[in-house]
Amino acid sequence: MLMRFRSTRATRTTRATRTTRALGAGVLALATAGALAACGDDSSTAESDTSASSGPSQVVPANPTTSGAVVTTTPNPHSGGGDSGSGDAQDGGISEITELPEASAVRGEEDNAFLDELKGKNIEVDDQVLQDQMIAAAHEQCLANEEGRDSFAVPAIAGQLQALGESDEDPEVIAEAIKAAAEANYCG
Repeated sequence: MLMRFRSTRATRTTRATRTTRALGAGVLALATAGALAACGDDSSTAESDTSASSGPSQVVPANPTTSGAVVTTTPNPHSGGGDSGSGDAQDGGISEITELPEASAVRGEEDNAFLDELKGKNIEVDDQVLQDQMIAAAHEQCLANEEGRDSFAVPAIAGQLQALGESDEDPEVIAEAIKAAAEANYCG
């Protein structure tokens, strides 16, 4: 008859392992709690029950060189904080639009001269968004010239114009025309 007895050595090893693990977990928990407690000081404690400021705020124009005025606003104390949805706002009906509104880009003399020069090279674009992209690419061409590198925007817009059917020319020819017009009208 075979009888199995546990060795006292194995029992001691198992108990020691359990004790070591429990002690390690306790030390880790204590170190974590200490680290979290050391992360702040009294200055980070909230002094007020409200999360939004109730004082006036100032709106400053993004470009300080413009002649925009500084506007001071005071939040409505009766607005309820915006979290309850109990304001006077009401949902209105939805109206579908059938066409986009007319674009109203303001072009300077150099923009018009740039676009006119491209028209003279059979690159005539009526879409104002594409015109804006061409003008932006021209400005990027000037920056590339100043930095001594090739433009990344001019070849991209040239390929786009050819892909959209705005020109039958090769993208390389379009890119050269945009580069020449940019250098003549924008680059100083």
